[in-house]
Amino acid sequence: MGLFDPPNFRQLMNMVVEPGHNEHFGETFEIQRCVFRPNRQSQPDGSPPIVANGIWDEEPHLSMVGGEESGVMSTDPQVSFAHRDLPVPLNRGDQIRRMSDDVLYEITAVKPDGMSRIFVDVVRLGLNDQ
Repeated sequence: MGLFDPPNFRQLMNMVVEPGHNEHFGETFEIQRCVFRPNRQSQPDGSPPIVANGIWDEEPHLSMVGGEESGVMSTDPQVSFAHRDLPVPLNRGDQIRRMSDDVLYEITAVKPDGMSRIFVDVVRLGLNDQ
């Protein structure tokens, strides 16, 4: 296997690039695994929450429909996590609490970048307190 074969390339990205991303731009999130229920709010599955560092982003990005890019720009918030920081896969319907402002969000889409990060689209739950 060469240096740029997928397993070795992911290891290289985790060792060289990833530590700096979360260290300089990251913040703490609490992730609660949930049972997804169509047409209803997801409910926590009873497992303990996961605490992970991620990068918060509210810049416009392409939204996902049915697991594929829709070509429609969205301004919904997005969080990215390093693969190595998540002990279990994230799923649509899981809840994320942004610890810096204590606001709860629900995952609407999970998009691996193919290398070392996972991008998660989220929507805010509850009333807007503005």
